[in-house]
Amino acid sequence: GRSVRDHLFHTESSHATLQLRFVSVGTAGLEQAVRKLRSQFALEDMRQVREIVTAGGGGHKFAAMFREVLRVQLVPFKELQAVVDGLLFLSQFGPEDELYCQDDACYAWPETLFPFVLVNMGSGVSVLRVDGPQHFTRIGGTSVGGATFLGLSRALTGVGDFRELMRLAARGDASAIDKSVGDIYGAAGCTDLGMPHDLTAASFAKLSGADGELPAPASAP
Repeated sequence: GRSVRDHLFHTESSHATLQLRFVSVGTAGLEQAVRKLRSQFALEDMRQVREIVTAGGGGHKFAAMFREVLRVQLVPFKELQAVVDGLLFLSQFGPEDELYCQDDACYAWPETLFPFVLVNMGSGVSVLRVDGPQHFTRIGGTSVGGATFLGLSRALTGVGDFRELMRLAARGDASAIDKSVGDIYGAAGCTDLGMPHDLTAASFAKLSGADGELPAPASAP
C-alpha cells in the first residue's frame, strides 16, 4: 500500500533502555516519506555519511536518493544470502522449540537442519535448496507472487491495501469462482479418486463460462 506505518519497539534491561522505530511505506511513496522524515527531524551531523547494509533492489535503486537526502550510504547485500543467513540466525539464537506457529500449533526446529528447501515470497517467488550456511542454490521460482496478488486485487476490486484485502478475503467465497475437483468429477468420482471434493482444480475457472453478471466482490465493513 501507499500508506505510511510507524512502529515503535521498546525494550529494557538492567543496563539500558532501547527504542527502535521502524517506518514502513510502499515503494511508490518511499522518496516522499524519506524527504518528509528529513524535514521533520533534526538529524545530527548531516555532514557525516553513515552506512546501512540493505538487501533487495532498493539498495541499488534508491542509493543516490538516500545519500542526497539523509547522507546515508546504502550498502547492497545479496537478498537471497540475507534470507538464508536470517533463517540460520533464528535457528541458532531464536526459540529452541518454535520454528513457526499455525492455527495455535507450534513446530520445533528439526534435529537435522540440512538440506532443506526455502521459499522466499516477495514481489515474485524464489525457491532455494540450502545445503549449508554458505551453500545454497536457487532451484526455481515464479513471477506470480505478492505483487501479483496486490495488482490483481486492485484491478478487480479497486482495493490496494493488503490488510483491507485480507479482511475482504475472509468474507469471500472462493467456490463462487474457482472450479473444484467435485465440480468436475462429482461426489462419486472424488470418492473413486480418493480426493476431497473441495480441492481447487482451476482458479477463476467458473468465470470463464459465467452467464449473466459476475459475482460482486465483498464490500468493506
